[in-house]
Amino acid sequence: MLKEQILNAIPSLSAVEDAHVSAFAVAREDLVPAIMELANKCRYDALLDLSVVEYPEDMVGVYNLMNLEDMDMIRVEVHFPKEDLWLPSLNDVFKASYILEREMYDLFGVNYKGHPDLRRIFLPDDFVGHPLRKDYENHIRH
Repeated sequence: MLKEQILNAIPSLSAVEDAHVSAFAVAREDLVPAIMELANKCRYDALLDLSVVEYPEDMVGVYNLMNLEDMDMIRVEVHFPKEDLWLPSLNDVFKASYILEREMYDLFGVNYKGHPDLRRIFLPDDFVGHPLRKDYENHIRH
């Protein structure tokens, strides 16, 4: 599906420049409705990956979706402040997000509102901090 067609179908999305993949940005409060529309209207019905990127000024949730019929991939980005680390859960839209959101919670400290069981997945429950954050301090002596 062409980028312009997606933008016309889902007005809450805005285009993001990327030479390799059709990329879009959406406001945090519009994420779930936009992802549902991408799945239902545009047939981007597979969540391939979900990750978080930390920049000096903010954090970005990154969602890679695929239309399995056309074998077309897109990326959706959500910027959010470091002082307010939450994103809405996509668990009701894509069951694959269940584990991926737990991973981002564990490693970056992002809370996914509406997640049915948000807890650490790799690190022990008593682990202090989130090791992929830029402000994480390794407490092990070298």
